Amino acid sequence: MTEERLTDIYTVKSSRPESGDELKFGRYNGEEQEDEKPQLTPISGVVACHACPFRYYLEKNRERGEEPAEYTIAKQISYHTGDEIIEAEILEELETVNPDLTDEDRQNLKEWITACRREKWQRPAEYDVKLKSEKFGIYGRADHIFDRPPYVGIVRTAPAPEAGVYGAERIRAAAFAFCAEETLDVQCREVLIEYIPSGISRICKIQPKDRRETLRAIKKAKEIDGGKIPKKPKDAPCERCYLRDECPDMPKSILDIL
Repeated sequence: MTEERLTDIYTVKSSRPESGDELKFGRYNGEEQEDEKPQLTPISGVVACHACPFRYYLEKNRERGEEPAEYTIAKQISYHTGDEIIEAEILEELETVNPDLTDEDRQNLKEWITACRREKWQRPAEYDVKLKSEKFGIYGRADHIFDRPPYVGIVRTAPAPEAGVYGAERIRAAAFAFCAEETLDVQCREVLIEYIPSGISRICKIQPKDRRETLRAIKKAKEIDGGKIPKKPKDAPCERCYLRDECPDMPKSILDIL
């Protein structure tokens, strides 16, 4: 992939998660939390804490959901980026992985493959590599590892924004960079965000602000992991949160009160 095809991280908007970001599409992250050391926090939890610490608190106390079809489709397509993308081959794999595919899922597959064929993808060296940082106490599973910068690729099931990447991806990228530098022993200054539904990959250049906000989110997550019940911040993105109905601090409607 050439630098000309890549878009820098910065957008004209703030770094907070936006509509279409993981608050709606990325609830399932494929992270195997059950086999990790108790002191390690998943990167998805760090991202959640950046948006709202209380959201991470609620997520820790609910059962893990099933893998959504959108995630399964995006992941399976991602195994073919960098090579010839053959629809029949991917469909056969998907029907094996998820026998309950619907007609809508098959249509999404067709549209996403068409979009991905327009992009020139960098071929990964490895797939689904677990990265962790003992220093910061976090871990995550990188979808793609490359043998040259950017060393880490993250598959997303959200459509790409008009420009740059979603604000939450800056936190996700910084956290993965912390882990990559420790696990892979590389200088990770940028991460590739791969928006499979749009067939677009964009470079997320990690800046000091991103690292600073990520460190704050890690600290909040560690406090919650230690048993602290967080307060909901005043700027919490409640309207876009998939757990809003489970949040005790959400204002109730007149019907609920009655």
